[in-house]
Amino acid sequence: MITIIKNSFKFKNLFGLRKHKSVAYVFYFILMVLLSLLPQNLQIIKNDGFEFNNIVIELNEIAETDPKQILNLLPEGVIEKTYFLNESTIDTVIKTKTFTIEFYKQGEVSTEKKNLVAFEYDKVVYYDGNGNKLEGSYRDLDTRLNLSYLKDLSKYGIDENNEPVNQTELALQFVEVVKKVFSPYFIAQGISVTLIGNYALNIALLFLICLIFLLIRINYKKVASYVEYLRIYIAAFTLPVIIGVVLGLISYQYLSPFSQVIIQWGTPAMAIGAVFIGSKKERKEKEQAAAEKSEAVMDVH
Repeated sequence: MITIIKNSFKFKNLFGLRKHKSVAYVFYFILMVLLSLLPQNLQIIKNDGFEFNNIVIELNEIAETDPKQILNLLPEGVIEKTYFLNESTIDTVIKTKTFTIEFYKQGEVSTEKKNLVAFEYDKVVYYDGNGNKLEGSYRDLDTRLNLSYLKDLSKYGIDENNEPVNQTELALQFVEVVKKVFSPYFIAQGISVTLIGNYALNIALLFLICLIFLLIRINYKKVASYVEYLRIYIAAFTLPVIIGVVLGLISYQYLSPFSQVIIQWGTPAMAIGAVFIGSKKERKEKEQAAAEKSEAVMDVH
């Protein structure tokens, strides 16, 4: 792997790697794709897997358009970092287009097992449309949430300083709880989906682009074999991945998509440069060496 890294920054050296036979190329390809996804995976972790959490996506839409639909139906009580204390004297239910949120007192459990988010005393449970169960923990919360206080703020429209409150921001405080309790699962799902999808994409691009490279002819001659093109292309990941990851880490919240563009376009560009520029330099050096050898032979005679 060290040989690949050392020779992957100059076109001539990159082209020369086509003759370097090693199983390390397989591991290098795996490593490069994994590193290239670092900014994107950090963004998934930062957002608690939000893009893959349909529960939160739907609640976010409600909070933005009709926050009272959430706030008016919250129970009296408090969500601590270890438990949920329901102090309501009546049952409260929040209904969305695809699922229902119910709140239970200590000792109570849900009887419904489909399309339900159940706030129980010691955990939050989600049942999808097929009845599959997902458990969330209050321990993943950053802070407690006083639902009674939240309802009062929403009801009177002002805070203790007589400042007007933003109803959407109040509703999003509850949405944040839902996002946090399920975040470990959706972060893992998001990273897994991203890894699988990008490995599949990069493997397809690797084999397809190298197949196209077989059409390249310089001075009507074939430049490299298919396997040699694979080696060149894999080694060509190095510089684009370094640039893309560094830019992505500067601000992965905004630049992670751009870092992927750099890598997806930069890698073929490096490989093409190696084929045309690197092969030209290598050919010139061989011609020069041959000429010097010929001159030396003539001098001897």
